[in-house]
Amino acid sequence: MIALVLLGIVAVGVGSCVYVVAGRLGPALSMSMRIQNDPRVRSASYSWYNGVETWTIDLAPGVPDSDGPTVACQVVRPAFQGTQFENDEFRVYDSEGFVVASEETPCG
Repeated sequence: MIALVLLGIVAVGVGSCVYVVAGRLGPALSMSMRIQNDPRVRSASYSWYNGVETWTIDLAPGVPDSDGPTVACQVVRPAFQGTQFENDEFRVYDSEGFVVASEETPCG
């Protein structure tokens, strides 16, 4: 009987992990690849910590810092629009690791 209860608890735990992976990480991987299709983007990564979803977008080497807001407004925001990531925080970093744009960057 105890083994049956433990088996049920393990099944629920595994099921929850599968839901998180399928519901969050699968779409995040697809979104990451979509953002990286832009030649100005070297990488895009997703993190989910304590319910806060954050994206890190790194500009490709040689891309000027001044392109950060353009990437935020013309690549990241349109990609997120209408998806589960629409309200996520994001930061666009230059090749030296400085933030050059974010979800707070005004788009005109």
